[in-house]
Amino acid sequence: MLGKYVDQQPQTNLVQQQHKLDTLKLRALNQNGVTKPSKEEEQKKMLEVAQQFEAIFVKQLLDAMDKTIVRSDLMDGGKAEETFRGMLYQHIADTVSSQPAGKTGNGSGIGLAQEVYKQMARQQESLANTETLKNQTTNNSVNTEGSKQNTRGQTG
Repeated sequence: MLGKYVDQQPQTNLVQQQHKLDTLKLRALNQNGVTKPSKEEEQKKMLEVAQQFEAIFVKQLLDAMDKTIVRSDLMDGGKAEETFRGMLYQHIADTVSSQPAGKTGNGSGIGLAQEVYKQMARQQESLANTETLKNQTTNNSVNTEGSKQNTRGQTG
C-alpha cells in the first residue's frame, strides 16, 4: 500500500512543476503579444470540433449500416461504387452534423454535437476555475513569503 503512495508522490510533484512551467510560458507569450483566444473564439472552435466529432460518428454509423446490405454480383459496381458510397456517406455525415437539431435549432443534426459541446464547455469552465484557484494560491504563497522576509528583515 505504501509503495503505491510513494510512486504517486513524484508524479504529483512533476505535474505541479509542469503546471508552473506552463503558467510561466503562457505569461511570457502574453507579454510578447500572443494572447489567449477570446471566449467567443474558444466557443466557436469547440462547437466546430463537436460537429466534426458528430460527423465522424454518423459516418461510422452509415458504414456499419452499409455492411448489413446484401449485395449481389449481378448489380455490383466494384471498387468505383465502394469509393462513391464512402464519399456519399461522408457528405451525408457532414451535412447532417452541420444542420440544426430538431425544432429548437441549436446543436447539430442528431444532437450529439450539442451534448459534446456542453461537456467541453463544462470542462473548460472547470479548468478555468482550477487555474484561477491555483493562481490565487500561488499569489497568496508569494505574498506570505514576501511578508515573512520583510518581517525577518525588520526584526533582524
